[in-house]
Amino acid sequence: MEENLRHQISKLRSRLREAEEKVRVNDCLATVGMTAATLAHEIANSLQWIFAMVQWMQRDLSEHQATGGKIPQNEQLELIYKEIKRLRSMLREFHSLARPVHLNIAAVAVRDLIAEVEKIVLPESESVGVRVEHHISRSLPLIKIDAEKLKQVFFNLYKNAIEAMPSGQALCHHQGTRHRLGFNGG
Repeated sequence: MEENLRHQISKLRSRLREAEEKVRVNDCLATVGMTAATLAHEIANSLQWIFAMVQWMQRDLSEHQATGGKIPQNEQLELIYKEIKRLRSMLREFHSLARPVHLNIAAVAVRDLIAEVEKIVLPESESVGVRVEHHISRSLPLIKIDAEKLKQVFFNLYKNAIEAMPSGQALCHHQGTRHRLGFNGG
């Protein structure tokens, strides 16, 4: 009887180990799934922005060609380049999930970072009839942070706000001693 009990205990321990392994595998798969969904969302946002920027540039090109004017597209091309570079960086991070994330901490002027994000979202906001306004204090100090990570936060805030707003509204960003992002009727 004691031998039978040991055998039963051994079988239960084996089943427990198998169940624990299945839980670990399922947790890993859930993490991969969530990460893939996040990555897909970020890539879709960026591709939508690139699409809107190219349409904007095509419209400007057509207008300038019709009037015989010069084509000032360097700034838009620089923004497209930076967005593609950001996407490549995200894909590299996704590819190296097994390794810890490396943060590039440096002193950053938040005002400049927000201005860059606003330039990125401008074509999309204009295409849906949303004005982007900001009132950001010039006296904000530099902060030590990973600029690309913070830029991603602001990009997502602006993008989600623009998608949620009706046409004719203004997306207003106020930053000073407090930080507010909201919208006003047009």
